Amino acid sequence: MKWNKPLILLFAGFTLGSLITLFIHPFLSFFIPIVGLAGFSVTYLLNKKSGLTDSRLLDKLPADNTSSQQADAIPLNEVVPANNRFEEVMNYLSAIETMVTEEGRNNNLDQEIVRKSLELTAKIRKAVAEIEPFQDGEMDYTITRLVTKDLNALVNPFLRLSGELKVQNRRILLDGLKDIHSKLDSIFSAIQQQDLLDLRTKGDVIRSRYSTKSF
Repeated sequence: MKWNKPLILLFAGFTLGSLITLFIHPFLSFFIPIVGLAGFSVTYLLNKKSGLTDSRLLDKLPADNTSSQQADAIPLNEVVPANNRFEEVMNYLSAIETMVTEEGRNNNLDQEIVRKSLELTAKIRKAVAEIEPFQDGEMDYTITRLVTKDLNALVNPFLRLSGELKVQNRRILLDGLKDIHSKLDSIFSAIQQQDLLDLRTKGDVIRSRYSTKSF
């Protein structure tokens, strides 16, 4: 049989009061169990109220909506390492590829647009892979702006158009994709020049370090 905690405390208080009568006036000892029970009641009510308050605060905490602010609400469906400085670029590319593929599968985009869009994103991925070892801030900025600002601002408005408007304005999209292709070609050319410079520099160092008149 389980005892009610207030009754137990009351009983203990009277017992303690009986013992204390040996040292203080019996009239004063009568109030000891009453004071103890009153103190317990106040503490219990305060704790219960605090628990309810904490529960209500937790229910009202706002959900984390940081991801909804990414890339003009582009859905993100590829996870990349947190230490990758091109994380944002790769997320944009994955989102664009997914949307273009789905629109093509639903016959909302013609196959030429789907093919050229995916060719472009594949070319950008290749450029990112080649840029990454250089730690070149200017190249990083260029490729990031090319994807997050230019390509994103070109593809998203087009995908929101109705079917008829897509047909009427498809050439604008295709020309924009072509211009981005051209910019990527200039980036690849800059990478080649950097590689050539590194090769010649290293060749000169090795030649001066190890070459002899007769080998």
